[in-house]
Amino acid sequence: MKFIAHASQFGLKKTLRQLFTFGFKRDSEKLKAYIADRYQVEAENVALYGSGRTALSEALKYFIKPGDKVAITALTCFAVVEAVRSAGCEPVYLDVNLQNLHFDAKILEKACTKNPEIKAVIVQNNLAYPCDMVNIESVAKKYNLALIEDLAHCVGMDYPDGREAGTVGDAVIMSFGKGKSLDLISGGLLFLRKTDKRKKSFTIPTDLPSLADRFRTRTYPLFGAITRGLFHLQLGRLNFGRLFTAFLLKTHQIQKSADARLDSSIRLTHWQAKLALSDLKKIKHRAPLRRFYFVENREELLEKLTAAGFIMDDIWYSSPVSPERYYTRANFNEKACPNAVFAAKHLINLPNWLNIFELADARHLINQYEINSQGEKIASFTTKKSLSETEVEHIDTLRHAASHTNFLQSKQWYEVNKSIGHKPIFLMFSEKSYCLAIIKDAKRGRFLEIPCGPILDYTNRNELELAMAEIYRYAKQNNCVFVRFRPNLEETPENRALIESLPSLSASYFLHAENTIFVDLIQSEEDLLKNMRRQTRYEVRRSEKLKFKVKKSNTPEILREFHQIQAETAKRQGFIPPRRKDLNAYAKAFGSDLQIYRATLDGKPVAYGLVLTDALEGDYFEAASTELNYKFPGAYALQWYVMRDLKKQGKLRYNLWGIAPAGQKNHKFAGVTTFKTGFGGEKFDYLHAHDLPVKKLHYGLIRLVEDARRKKRHL
Repeated sequence: MKFIAHASQFGLKKTLRQLFTFGFKRDSEKLKAYIADRYQVEAENVALYGSGRTALSEALKYFIKPGDKVAITALTCFAVVEAVRSAGCEPVYLDVNLQNLHFDAKILEKACTKNPEIKAVIVQNNLAYPCDMVNIESVAKKYNLALIEDLAHCVGMDYPDGREAGTVGDAVIMSFGKGKSLDLISGGLLFLRKTDKRKKSFTIPTDLPSLADRFRTRTYPLFGAITRGLFHLQLGRLNFGRLFTAFLLKTHQIQKSADARLDSSIRLTHWQAKLALSDLKKIKHRAPLRRFYFVENREELLEKLTAAGFIMDDIWYSSPVSPERYYTRANFNEKACPNAVFAAKHLINLPNWLNIFELADARHLINQYEINSQGEKIASFTTKKSLSETEVEHIDTLRHAASHTNFLQSKQWYEVNKSIGHKPIFLMFSEKSYCLAIIKDAKRGRFLEIPCGPILDYTNRNELELAMAEIYRYAKQNNCVFVRFRPNLEETPENRALIESLPSLSASYFLHAENTIFVDLIQSEEDLLKNMRRQTRYEVRRSEKLKFKVKKSNTPEILREFHQIQAETAKRQGFIPPRRKDLNAYAKAFGSDLQIYRATLDGKPVAYGLVLTDALEGDYFEAASTELNYKFPGAYALQWYVMRDLKKQGKLRYNLWGIAPAGQKNHKFAGVTTFKTGFGGEKFDYLHAHDLPVKKLHYGLIRLVEDARRKKRHL
């Protein structure tokens, strides 16, 4: 059961904090000082109010006079409308852009031309999707508008130009209501950046909220927790929080927010100020507060979500001015704001405080109803698990078109894993995205492995989340403890941040040659030699003088010989070689694309290399050698022959398949790294493997074991 309403992020710890935090006047002063420092304003221009609506009204009263008009987004809360009206002004609704649910600068300028009475504009950044603040600010200056930023949804958000929300407006307000960036159930604050000594300052609040309001603010999360805890029983569905609120309304202890008179003398409680400061310090760079989608047949979808265990008791937004029960009082012109009307009819959203894997089933359901901003049905992101030969060929086309891919996402690798007893499957998400996923049963637990994938457009966040949610669902359905995947992405801070934001955890172990070297085979043989390390070039020349002979083959006899020599090599060098059945599986799946190169001196074997070819790449997948390789440059002779042979085949690059990560001199692969780097290729680091825990407790135990083994093995 997942509760995804706006106040459901109160877990046990946060609920207890709300109940038992106590504050003093110094806590309110600390909050003011922090706001002043973070947003570069004077502390004397910061005020803490009992509601965000009051803060907004006070901001408007400071800058404009009764009778003026205020430009606001057409997708908003009735509280904003009430704040505007309480200042003696009237709102002008600006239609939204359906990409970010906010108006743009052109709409604002058009409204200012038509309504010269507009003297202020409120920027909301709905759900923390940033608006085009640069151009909106420019229009505000052109028409001498007071620019007010409402950070209810977007504390910590950055605008496209890099400025933090709250650092631009003439006045800035925050609201601490349910489901906002800072959720304290109630409260708000105001600070002024642009002040005029000739004007009377805003009202400084000094009075506490009523006892009933304070009690409700304290206990609302507790009632919510009780409701969620008992929801599986019929009793829990009574929603104790709402019943308690209804009781307070009935006994006139509190008023509905839309009916209540704004009272600028009511301040934020000191304990709320203490909590607000604590939360503010944690918010640095805000991702969207909630992810939004447009869907058809929303009511039908909501019923299916409820049946699937996702409980939503409200929607942002079910009407252009929300909540819907106050919509008729908003004087909203639907014909003037068609995009806002469309959004209110089709919008549904999921909270970012639950990750995409916790919401995987909900996201899957939403995708079945999803439409674009023109109202056209979006093709469902349905996972195909049984592929035709044509689709398998199409997969190869996708793989070859993607960057940094190899055979690890191929039909051949599927056949290898099937032969050795694993459970591979192709999951095709769309015409442009797929992955080869392999279920492996290890002693530590079953897991799903995705090497060098999934293959998709990682710049498309929606596609990435849908694919990873489908992978998670498949792993969960097949009783896997975790998913381990290594994307076909380069190791960069941006790519790591992208994958970890899913969220995922950096894995204990690497997955298939994460750090490697690519030798460019487009260059001439002369340039290949020229770009080698001096000592490497010397050994290559020496092997030629010694008249080493290199031949390639993939017969059963050479496979048996390779297995025997590699077993001896493994004993000397302390690694675990592939089993005979593994080698047989490679040979069967890859056919002529697997070749074993054998370097001999005077008829005696010295070095071996198992090379796999795929499209435009050759991969030095396995190696073996005799003790003669310590005395003679057999490995150098072999590599030089392989490079020239791959060039003749038209391959563009040679993957030397695995070196130690940079700076790790004690790594198990440090020795072979010195050898491989001598051939003058370009080092390439794939993004390190990451894990998606499915069974968190079991995964935690596995993680402890893997971390210990990794240290012991110097990996």
